[in-house]
Amino acid sequence: MRRVPATLGHFRAIQAQPAQAAELAAASAEHCGVLIAEGAQAVIDDDGVYFIGGAVDMGFGRGDCWSVVAGNCRHMRFAVVHRMVRKFMDEKARQYRRLELRADLRCPNADRWALLLGFEFECVLRRYYENADAHLFARIQRCPG
Repeated sequence: MRRVPATLGHFRAIQAQPAQAAELAAASAEHCGVLIAEGAQAVIDDDGVYFIGGAVDMGFGRGDCWSVVAGNCRHMRFAVVHRMVRKFMDEKARQYRRLELRADLRCPNADRWALLLGFEFECVLRRYYENADAHLFARIQRCPG
């Protein structure tokens, strides 16, 4: 497995987990192009695309994380993907004063993964998605002293 800059082909090839499939299918090539220009990354191997994600610069030292995870990314394969994504998030966290992530509560392991990626729970975002709440997590650069 390897981490590479994401392409439009990766967005079209990934078989997203059920909670993300409709949103991904509705994403236009233009929208994907913006995410690619912001430095989106993909985790791939010869069998497919398992992760696409990145952080969009929101200004004022804030980054907004997003990701699409493949529905067939299980067990040992997910452990490899996790290590690659954790390294990527560590790199992004050094670029921003505040890195935010919203966990979709329709994805059963989203909260747990956010914590494993080094984010801290902050609050519940009621009806953030059309029919679901989200949890807001953040990684904050601590001030020296």
